[in-house]
Amino acid sequence: MSETGSISGWLGRAASEAISRAVADYNKEQFRKATIDDPGWRIELIKRDDGTDPSKAREHADRFGKARGLNIIIGPAFSGAVGAMQDYTNIPILSYGSTSPLYSIPDDNIFRMPPDDTGAVQQYVDILREDGIRNAIIIYRDDPWGQKIDEALRDEIGSVRGVALPDSIKYPTSETSYGAVTDRLAAALGGVTDRANTAVLLYGFDEIVDILQAASENPQLQQDRWYGYGNLPALLDDANRAAWLERVGYTTMSVVHVPNEISRHVDSEVEGANIYSYHAYDAVMLAADLINNAQAHSHTPLTVAQLAEGIEQGRQGPNALGVPLVFNANGDLDPDYVYYNIETVSGGEFVIDSVSAPAKPARVCRQFCATIAAAHADRRRGRTRRRAECRSLGAKVPLEAWPPHHMLNITRWVDAMA
Repeated sequence: MSETGSISGWLGRAASEAISRAVADYNKEQFRKATIDDPGWRIELIKRDDGTDPSKAREHADRFGKARGLNIIIGPAFSGAVGAMQDYTNIPILSYGSTSPLYSIPDDNIFRMPPDDTGAVQQYVDILREDGIRNAIIIYRDDPWGQKIDEALRDEIGSVRGVALPDSIKYPTSETSYGAVTDRLAAALGGVTDRANTAVLLYGFDEIVDILQAASENPQLQQDRWYGYGNLPALLDDANRAAWLERVGYTTMSVVHVPNEISRHVDSEVEGANIYSYHAYDAVMLAADLINNAQAHSHTPLTVAQLAEGIEQGRQGPNALGVPLVFNANGDLDPDYVYYNIETVSGGEFVIDSVSAPAKPARVCRQFCATIAAAHADRRRGRTRRRAECRSLGAKVPLEAWPPHHMLNITRWVDAMA
């Protein structure tokens, strides 16, 4: 777990709570099913805090590896720690937070509940193109995740004709003086004339709150467009910062879940629950199901190979994410089963600007319609600029222009999920 350190505020502590809740829920269900002849089994949870430090994560994993009866490691929360475990093969690792394409590797015994960031990078490039951006500069956290994001973005943005791409600005994971980071940005943008069509893309952990605060106070950084990854609630804690984010058109994107009974349960039990809390909860349930099914048939522990095979097959039943948990050849959640909310800041809160739907399957498209229904309700409350993208339509269109067959089963589906 990353209960302390630079990813703890938004992701780490809530994911840790979600894992504890999942273990409690699973053990309660096992107790309910127990009989004298078949008392069943219980999950024993062993937690360690890595402090958002890859070396500590590896140290804990090495100690886990020597523990008798240990079946699987849930975590770590971030890509740098996953990289520290690439050669770890004696116990399957199921990360609930790592997304770097750097670790999209087949047959490496590391599995990831989220999709990798390849699809997110393409989404950002599409947004920049749609917004008419002519200059783009990237600020990133100098760790394996940030490095790969920078590389992927530069490759994709570089292919867009007419977009200038100055050198990126990186900051070390130990950085504490974020005013210096924004001063470097202001200097890099000093020679740019078309600032109204200039984008700043920011990729970091909890520290992006401090970076954006420093930017909002810098008089030379008041006219560019800002883009980031993740709608951290702390970004809007300060009214002046929230107003600045709205003025600069701050746009963010994140994987969204399909609301369902399980996700609502997590929301009610986990303070600050978010998409990674759902991934963490689902990781426990997936691992527990595999162990339970194996013991029901053979009464012997799973081997590493059997666990890995089971994880690859995924979990088809109910889950907090609300879509089938299907993994691709690299052991990551299949991006075809995922969609993204693109959000902006308006009136001191994040609001849906557009939604990107998955290409398949039909069941997920019906689930996606529920998100569109929520956006419709949002629009009825007086908000504007609501668009939604469905690949079957081929373009982003106003919600009210969606064909009737796309909206047909919304009410029925939402009622069924409730």
